[in-house]
Amino acid sequence: MTRAQLRIVPVAAGAQRVDLVESIRRAEPGAEPRLYAAFGPRVQHLAGRYGRFGRVAAELRSEVMLRVLTTIRSGRVSAGEPLAGFVLKTARDVIREFARQLNRRAGPVQAQVSSVDADARAVGALREAIQGFGDTDCAFLRMHYYEDLPHREIARRLGVGVERVRRIESRTLAEFHAAYGGR
Repeated sequence: MTRAQLRIVPVAAGAQRVDLVESIRRAEPGAEPRLYAAFGPRVQHLAGRYGRFGRVAAELRSEVMLRVLTTIRSGRVSAGEPLAGFVLKTARDVIREFARQLNRRAGPVQAQVSSVDADARAVGALREAIQGFGDTDCAFLRMHYYEDLPHREIARRLGVGVERVRRIESRTLAEFHAAYGGR
């Protein structure tokens, strides 16, 4: 099918999920391009607009569509779930994964500093404060703010009590506050 033919293929809203999902499961010719034509532009728009990943939106769209197709083929799409909702949920998950990967590559502190529109004084003060932290403090910051772990899990990983983790948090935040001039 050509792109022009794909645009003409009508897919009724009510029949969309049943017909399209069953067509993909039966490996009917043209089913996968219909899915791609129906949802590809929406997914790319989401990645470009809400994920702020305009440069890689096409790559994210391909990843989303591949995951959707794989899930449909394996029969893991629930009967009551609308196809559009499933595709949207998958797109949201892929965009979040991509954002996490970018943050991990840049490092937790670097990603936060580079994403904040802060003045040079604030960035310098934060860098000085971070350089003064020990290994435990840096490990706490990474686990708490980057990995988003609860205090109990951080305490287990550091081999200290939960109360000690709370003191580390208070101390590191106070040092950041002092380094920035008490603002």
